[in-house]
Amino acid sequence: LAILLLINVIYFGVWGLDHSASAWISYVFIHFSFLVVLVAPFLAEKGTQYVMSRNSIYTITSTYFAVEFVIGTIFIVWSPAGYKLPLFSQFAIMIGFVVALFINAIADTYTAQAAERHQDEMVYIRGCSMKLKELLSEVKGKNNYRKIQKLYDLISPARSCATTKSLENQVVRELECLENAVRSENDVLIDASVNKIERLANERNRILQVKN
Repeated sequence: LAILLLINVIYFGVWGLDHSASAWISYVFIHFSFLVVLVAPFLAEKGTQYVMSRNSIYTITSTYFAVEFVIGTIFIVWSPAGYKLPLFSQFAIMIGFVVALFINAIADTYTAQAAERHQDEMVYIRGCSMKLKELLSEVKGKNNYRKIQKLYDLISPARSCATTKSLENQVVRELECLENAVRSENDVLIDASVNKIERLANERNRILQVKN
């Protein structure tokens, strides 16, 4: 802010109001780039769910202002007769800034999606694994123990995708049925739940293998 105030003092106080078109163009671009820096916190706040958003937006906007300040000051001091060179060169800098923001937005979106996908994977793997470990400590009979142990090995690989989300939710729901069956010591219901979970887990793993 102090730098911008100094520019205005020099621009109007020292040089007066009589400036060339190139100087006025540079003056406007410098103030626009400074306005972008002021707006940056709001852009970063909008993207706080993304890992890179806050730091990268501040870096991009600050770099844009620094570059524009240097180039704009040069054109103000030099004040060439024509307007095309300062207009096109500073417009090109602005386009580069917009492209950098766009690339950053794509990278942030990809990062956020990857983080969300990883979170889904961990919820499925850890949730199901903990539930099966609990059931292994409660189940009666070696045969039922082996069946649940087999399910424990099926809750893998530690990956996920949109296609398998429905299957994972079904596995989680069916585990609740298996838990009730184990605690009621109902072998028929245990077999039914184990078979259904095995079918769902195998289908999930098959889809992941195809996509991999």
